[in-house]
Amino acid sequence: RKMCFSIKIPGWKIIHFEAGKKVGESRPACFKGLAHYDRRGRSTGKSIRNFVGELNHYDCRGRCTGYSRRSGLGEITHFSNRGWVNGTTRSILGVLFVHSETIGE
Repeated sequence: RKMCFSIKIPGWKIIHFEAGKKVGESRPACFKGLAHYDRRGRSTGKSIRNFVGELNHYDCRGRCTGYSRRSGLGEITHFSNRGWVNGTTRSILGVLFVHSETIGE
């Protein structure tokens, strides 16, 4: 498993870290979505919330790469575009997010 974490700065952005280094960030976008950027500020894709509250994820070319669904209190499960589990995210006070990614699926 691969571990990383994110810190949310409410109303502004979410900064993503891996092995203590910044690897990217996400910023609010239109229609309750998020725009994703790498550590150099280049766009890597977006996530858009659908009508049932799940986030659908897209790459920078507009292809669907998967979706995320709440699986418990403070926990989100991430799926590939084929429905395979990619990992989970656990929220701590809605500000710190610990990500656990399943490798090789």
